Amino acid sequence: MTTVDRARRPRRSIRQPAGGGGAGGGRSSKPLRRVLLLAVLVLVVGAVWIAVTGLLARSELEALRRDVGRLRVDLVAGNVTAVHRDLAAAQAKAAAAHSRTSGPAWWVGGHLPVARDPLQTIRAIALTGHGLSRTALPEVVAGGVALDPQKLRVGPDRIDLARLQQAGPSLARALPNVSAARREVGAVPQDPHPERRSQRATTRSASTVITATTT
Repeated sequence: MTTVDRARRPRRSIRQPAGGGGAGGGRSSKPLRRVLLLAVLVLVVGAVWIAVTGLLARSELEALRRDVGRLRVDLVAGNVTAVHRDLAAAQAKAAAAHSRTSGPAWWVGGHLPVARDPLQTIRAIALTGHGLSRTALPEVVAGGVALDPQKLRVGPDRIDLARLQQAGPSLARALPNVSAARREVGAVPQDPHPERRSQRATTRSASTVITATTT
């Protein structure tokens, strides 16, 4: 074949397969869809986790309120053994409520505009209850045990001044913690939606703990 014949031969055009770019785009979009599905799954799991742990925290705070109520009764009755048992139970409930409202899911949820206020409120109340159970409440117990009426009165018209003086420092150390707790509870965001009963329940529980600690 001569050079002229080769030059006259028609050249075959190289055609792109129909939809070739679309196939590549489809393959590249699959990882994006997977990422989006994973993100949605994480959000759903996080929301369920917050809802469940929030209900459990509310239950723990209600149990904390009951434990503090029993502690007050036993303290007035002078039942020292029961008082220390009640204190340990209250501390365990407060620690559990604080633990349930901590962690990455609660931190992230507390920074989302749609859930920020209610979640931050529950977290603040659980944290306040935990702090009171570890600081003010033991001091009040120590002071209350020293002020046991059965041991404080040593005669018809006499009281044990040494025991009275012993209670003073413990109660004095408790007061700043109680005052700080009152300010923290008063500063938490107020929920404008009355149907959110769980938040009001936790607020009442924390307020009861503070009242019980100061009386």
